[in-house]
Amino acid sequence: MATVIDDLYGFLQYLVGGPAVTRRLEIEYLQPVLLDVTYRLDAHLTGRDGRRLQVEATITDPEGQRVLTSTAMFVLVDVAHFAAAYARSLESAITKTAEETGGPRGVEREPRP
Repeated sequence: MATVIDDLYGFLQYLVGGPAVTRRLEIEYLQPVLLDVTYRLDAHLTGRDGRRLQVEATITDPEGQRVLTSTAMFVLVDVAHFAAAYARSLESAITKTAEETGGPRGVEREPRP
């Protein structure tokens, strides 16, 4: 459920400010969350201080009972933050594959802008 809530907040961020990273995520499970049940997910911005976004979310069952509540803080980042993280993970995957296959350790490539 934490992954579902974090993803829900991710969609909210694009509506209220842009890409961000999770700084703090708190979840309170009020009732069991069951399989094969359709739940309603709601999230909203509760505050903003510079790059920091405070958000809240709830999940309710078909009868309108809350089964989960959450609060979180996110920090807005430039999209380049994600590009750099992707480049690092790609380089790591190439190195790992090369080590596993006995191939070259690095790949020559042109610098990114």
